[in-house]
Amino acid sequence: MLPAERFRRVISESGLHDRVLRHILARNREGDALCAELVVSPTLQRVARALLRHTWAWTNDNDVQQIATVGLTQYELALSVGLSRSALAADLAELRRRGLISTGRRRIEIRDLPGLRGISNSDRDAEQPPSAERPSAD
Repeated sequence: MLPAERFRRVISESGLHDRVLRHILARNREGDALCAELVVSPTLQRVARALLRHTWAWTNDNDVQQIATVGLTQYELALSVGLSRSALAADLAELRRRGLISTGRRRIEIRDLPGLRGISNSDRDAEQPPSAERPSAD
């Protein structure tokens, strides 16, 4: 553990002060954006955004056919988007129905990155309830 005064001195002497400050501010903005997302975004949109956040580190934007795997359990994903496990399951079922993901034991595969991005950016799609909750057309 580095005492605060020594940390400040190391940062100052190495010329990293501005970089560290920018990093801290960026992380703070990211946290604020996530908090706002939990409050105002529909659940399907939050789930799509969380899946994308967890795959961006492993995907290549130029290779949209690539299948990306999210190594989280549904419980862990539910916690990250502020949902119960059962509420998350309904949204994952909708994403599976649309062919955007497949799920298995302790994994979620993103099968259609552009489609998932579309939901993450679209208020109209995100407001649609999962198919199990839609009234039937009969």
